[in-house]
Amino acid sequence: VYYWSDGRLMSVPVDGGEVAEHYACPRGYRPTALSISSCGRYLAFAYAEQMPTSTDTGKIYSSQAERMYQCPRSVVIRLDLSENVAQALYGEPAWYSHVSISPVDPNVVMFCHEGPWLLVQRIWIAWADTQEVWPLLKTRRLLGQCGHEYFTGTGKVMTQYAERDTVDQYPWRHANVLLNPDGSDERKFWYQGPQPMHVQTSHHDGTLMTGDCGRRTDIHDAEGSAMMSLIRLVDDRSEMTPLCRHGSSWTGHRSHPHPVFWPDDRWVLFDSDRGGRCNVYRVQVPS
Repeated sequence: VYYWSDGRLMSVPVDGGEVAEHYACPRGYRPTALSISSCGRYLAFAYAEQMPTSTDTGKIYSSQAERMYQCPRSVVIRLDLSENVAQALYGEPAWYSHVSISPVDPNVVMFCHEGPWLLVQRIWIAWADTQEVWPLLKTRRLLGQCGHEYFTGTGKVMTQYAERDTVDQYPWRHANVLLNPDGSDERKFWYQGPQPMHVQTSHHDGTLMTGDCGRRTDIHDAEGSAMMSLIRLVDDRSEMTPLCRHGSSWTGHRSHPHPVFWPDDRWVLFDSDRGGRCNVYRVQVPS
């Protein structure tokens, strides 16, 4: 198990044993969550400069725009665990997060420019072998947005996407977008209304997904937001069917449902504080 402890990257065997240190984040910087390659050799992450903010009200995301405009210096790192050698892949004065290694090629590393989605070019790809970096799924500021991106098991990138024609247009048009890391073979699967908050693709069927907030008629629909759904990609459409109620409060990151499939796709696991504290729940996927 790999984890951060006060800026130090540590590991401990799951069956017990010695704790080991692999990397130390520079002082004054904060590391992001870790992503491990399917071969187990590499970890990828970013670190971003820590700066005080003045707009934090205690509400989730309240200081997000300020932190984005501060342009904290950030660097994407890939760590070779076989030798504990760190490689800097890319850096600039921009807030990085959501680093992920491709499950089929550890040279392909995805990272994101953090901030309100409609204000950033969010998704970027870094190629470790050549140091090439490029934006993925280009969006126009205030008119397009994407986020909650991830690699599917086949190495494609899936992301939630929305667009509109003018800055005062509401509602947005929502879709799931699937494409290769080089930008080719892009496909959009449109929803009939608002998209779920978080989605995830099944392990064995690339057309099957799950999502929370799965029955909303608009983004303020509390009853629809309390539902989980299954999503089927059909032609150019994302078709949702109800799965269960998650019953979570959404009061913080830890209470976001974030549904995922069990490795055999028979169950969907999700977080909920429906019992008063955050716990992991599961619901069976209909056959």
